[in-house]
Amino acid sequence: MYFVYSSWYIVLALLLVAIIALIVTFIMMDKKDRVLIEEFVKNSAVVEEDSKPNSPTEDENIDSKNEVQE
Repeated sequence: MYFVYSSWYIVLALLLVAIIALIVTFIMMDKKDRVLIEEFVKNSAVVEEDSKPNSPTEDENIDSKNEVQE
């Protein structure tokens, strides 16, 4: 059996290249997404801490409980 040229070989080769390119792209995107998500979580934690500057401390909580009991 000898090799028979067909234009379908070109189509199959292009499809294989496209599939490999998509897999590589998704892997690279996943790595970037993980970094972005980690940065987002860190920044949101900082924002949550900054948004509660007047929250009572433990000492103030104890004092307010003592006042209520009296």
